[in-house]
Amino acid sequence: MIAAANEAAPGGEPASAEDALAQARKLRQEGQLDEALKAYGKACQLRPRNEEALTEQFRLLAEMNLPADALKVLDKLAALNPKDPQRWLRKAMFAAEAGRPEEALKAAEKLTELQPADGTGWLLKGQCLAMLNRHEEALQAVDKSIAADPMNEDAWRTRIGLEPNLKEFDSSIASVSKLVRQNPKCLGAVYDRAG
Repeated sequence: MIAAANEAAPGGEPASAEDALAQARKLRQEGQLDEALKAYGKACQLRPRNEEALTEQFRLLAEMNLPADALKVLDKLAALNPKDPQRWLRKAMFAAEAGRPEEALKAAEKLTELQPADGTGWLLKGQCLAMLNRHEEALQAVDKSIAADPMNEDAWRTRIGLEPNLKEFDSSIASVSKLVRQNPKCLGAVYDRAG
């Protein structure tokens, strides 16, 4: 007789990665987060390249406010496909939101290596450098973002925010004026210009 796919191995352990993943989902749904985390770990142990389990494990760790552990899972996901820019973008954004600018900067740098002509990575890099008070380097990165996408309001606003830190007040006024000319509906820039 063939055993059912969801049968547990002796001792109550899941018999396969799929079973462990199903168990993790059920436990999470029931609100047993610590147990769900163990089950996700088991699913990843049984099949280390299990992207579905790793992704869900990351989400649960983030939800449980465990950023160091969540970042380790993001590292595993990035290692599975290091040429996927979305993985580095997710890591950079999560690390920045978690208040870990050094880790965010490393991920943003990887993103700019993979997509040097895309402004997103450069903007993230600039924002991370600004968080680290490396304002001159931040301005250089943001300028690369603007060069890649001159209409990116976020990049312009980041540049405008950086310039006073470098005592470049005239340049800041010029940047605000340029942004307003490019996008007259940008009320934030109009406010900045008035200030």
